[in-house]
Amino acid sequence: MTTADSGATSGGTPPTSIACPAGKSLAYYLNFTDPNWQKGVSFTFGNGLLKQSKNNGQTDDNIAVVQDASKGQVLKVLYRTGSGPNSCFTCVADGATAPACLCNTSGGAEFYADFAKGKVLEYAFLSYWVRFGDTNAPFDWGLAGKMPGLSGGIPVHGLNIVNGSGFTARGMWRPNVCGAKSAELYWYGLPVGSSNTDQCGTGPSWSWQADAKWHQVQMQLQMSTGVAYNGSMQLWYDKPVTATPDINVQGLGMLDRTKFPMNSVSQLMFSTFYGGHDNTWGPKTDTHAYFADFQICN
Repeated sequence: MTTADSGATSGGTPPTSIACPAGKSLAYYLNFTDPNWQKGVSFTFGNGLLKQSKNNGQTDDNIAVVQDASKGQVLKVLYRTGSGPNSCFTCVADGATAPACLCNTSGGAEFYADFAKGKVLEYAFLSYWVRFGDTNAPFDWGLAGKMPGLSGGIPVHGLNIVNGSGFTARGMWRPNVCGAKSAELYWYGLPVGSSNTDQCGTGPSWSWQADAKWHQVQMQLQMSTGVAYNGSMQLWYDKPVTATPDINVQGLGMLDRTKFPMNSVSQLMFSTFYGGHDNTWGPKTDTHAYFADFQICN
């Protein structure tokens, strides 16, 4: 594949290894080799530019680009002791309901990258790499936490009410949610007015590993049509997409495309933090995760 096939890009040099499934083309990549990569994404929190916490005056500066021996430039994310979602730290509501405001420190980060560039896309494939913790500082899982994924339309999450205009599809770690495993698909979508849903679907799921090693996560999404529940998602962990998915969810309703016909899968949703909506979900000590080589194919 040539770099001319890569379409809209952000974040540095073209990847040397393309993760796209057979028949799909690279549409977007983010690998943090561009020192100005932040200009190509839209931050919700995690880069220190939001208002200070009402609790202690700090800002939510939790990211840094660092050098990794095997992956090159990677994003290092800090989750502070007792941290939760951004609404818990800043005391700014993430919808009509005010947050509990119990977090004295912030943790994690969230930003969006538009890879559709105005196109109505029926399919997207996401691949990225993650490393939890360091050899001398193991990752503290706390109770549960969010991971990157895909979204479309006007993203819905947290305390926001789903109105059929958008959806979000993220990974999550939460012990024993999918049988004895800790990985799940965390879903906001139809029906209108619904809240989040834990999705395990079929497949063996997997358990995230705090072994300070790199692991690959791959997600595939097929849009639903009209107001039907005929969308689907598959997730693979450390295996090729030709293998049986670790999570396979069918019958998903993404958004009401009769009311929002121009909305579809369109965004990389980088979203990682502990929660839940209060500090009981967070780690007992400062902990880090690392992210690398984001690729979107369609």
